[in-house]
Amino acid sequence: MTPKKVKKTVPIKTQTKIAPRGKNVIAKMKKTVTIPVTSRQNKAAGSVKRATGTGEKNSRMNAKKTRSLVVAVGGGCFWMNGGTVLRDLVELKNALLAMSKEQYDFHANKERNDFAAWVEGVLQDELCARGLRNSMTAQAASKVIEKALQNYHL
Repeated sequence: MTPKKVKKTVPIKTQTKIAPRGKNVIAKMKKTVTIPVTSRQNKAAGSVKRATGTGEKNSRMNAKKTRSLVVAVGGGCFWMNGGTVLRDLVELKNALLAMSKEQYDFHANKERNDFAAWVEGVLQDELCARGLRNSMTAQAASKVIEKALQNYHL
């Protein structure tokens, strides 16, 4: 049994853009994402039937649930200190492996963690964001993302 998917419009960020004639334009960007509804949410809505006994239905219900990878667009992208633009978890993992300690410390330090805030707010992965907040190095953060990517369709 596959989880139901719900389309949801999510505000990304308010961004000031400069129009061709020098006027500032405030653009509120939104995107529509498809979010799988968990079985707990389905049960609360009363729309899931329980399977009894053993067999193919139970094995499909117990299978690892995966979801589509969220790709940021426009103002939802992450701009790194060196000018690199990141759109999803795969690009973030590759950037973490290639960045210097100083660049990582700029975005992730005791006061803030830009990577975790972006992953939670834009890419909608709270579990991965929690792991990123606990990571002290870029290598540790990339391992957290690698583990989180196992839950996505790639």
